[in-house]
Amino acid sequence: MAVQYGYDWEGVSGKLRWVSAGHSGVWGINDDGDVYFRESCYGNPRSLGTDWTQIDGKGKQISSGANIVWLINDDGDIYYRSGLNHHNVAGEDWVQIDGNGKQLCVDSADNSVWLVNDGDDIYFRTGVSWGNPAGDDWEQIDGALSNISVGHAGVWGCNSSGDVYYREGTSVFDGNDAVGSDWLEVGGKLKCVTSGNGVVWGTNDDNEIYYRLGIERGNPMGTEWHQLDSSLRQITVDPVTNAVWGINDDDEIYRRL
Repeated sequence: MAVQYGYDWEGVSGKLRWVSAGHSGVWGINDDGDVYFRESCYGNPRSLGTDWTQIDGKGKQISSGANIVWLINDDGDIYYRSGLNHHNVAGEDWVQIDGNGKQLCVDSADNSVWLVNDGDDIYFRTGVSWGNPAGDDWEQIDGALSNISVGHAGVWGCNSSGDVYYREGTSVFDGNDAVGSDWLEVGGKLKCVTSGNGVVWGTNDDNEIYYRLGIERGNPMGTEWHQLDSSLRQITVDPVTNAVWGINDDDEIYRRL
């Protein structure tokens, strides 16, 4: 089996309802909304790490980028973590920005950010750069999605019916344009997707796990979904290293070996 798909799941201590893996390490939120990061995973989300450390703040969803972490709380307020670097892996403060959402994703490769709100409207964060990782404003993008992800494999999402879409032109194999041009239906039924480096993972309403085969130059949508014989409620893949972490229905945490 190719390296990007791994070969087994390893249980990790702790309980979380959401987990995210990126260059800033592995971050998570538990059922009480408490925020944690995994020690010894900064810059290496493939590592098992050593322990979960709680930091200030409350949230319902989180996404780990490159020297930045984004968070949405129960009210849909949007924050980013300032002061993150390898000398200060927990960062300094949560800084609130404009907008409201239910789920977002940041790409560890270039810190591009995509967001969906309670109305399934889709937004892209403009003005993001290494000097301005929080960007300037939200630009609405056509379409309607309930879940969204951005990575080397491009921007992928699912709508409320479970239909899966790829944003044409956004993959490194397909122009690598920040915003892309159109939503192309891929096939399959999933409740969430996560875009990695030449691979996309997802889970469906039955918590069955799939990854997309055949993503390559000239075929950014891949060829078919391959099902794994395991079950997770939520899954995340680092867009650069393809480190995969996930949560099951009991809030137990796993990483892909």
